[in-house]
Amino acid sequence: MAKKFFVKENKTLVEPIVINTSISSSNWSTSAPYTFTYSNSLIKEDMVFIVDIKLNSSTSIASKEAEEYIKLSKVETFNGSVKFTCLSEKPNITLNLQLKEV
Repeated sequence: MAKKFFVKENKTLVEPIVINTSISSSNWSTSAPYTFTYSNSLIKEDMVFIVDIKLNSSTSIASKEAEEYIKLSKVETFNGSVKFTCLSEKPNITLNLQLKEV
């Protein structure tokens, strides 16, 4: 498959960043709104990501993952991190996520 590139403001061609991460149910803050901050030096505050769940191959586990994924309410980027927020309920299982820069 051919690599996809996009043009940045300075008109340079760059490959989008793809980040895979897991958020354990124990990583979330203890009270609502529940938050988790993922740190990565490649992330800049002006980046926009598509966030998707990487579902398990087992249908029963994937079904539970999909139910828990919809609890994710907001994703914000900062210099060096991404903050995930669940407004009223936090996931009860580990979420395996992929962030792809757009």
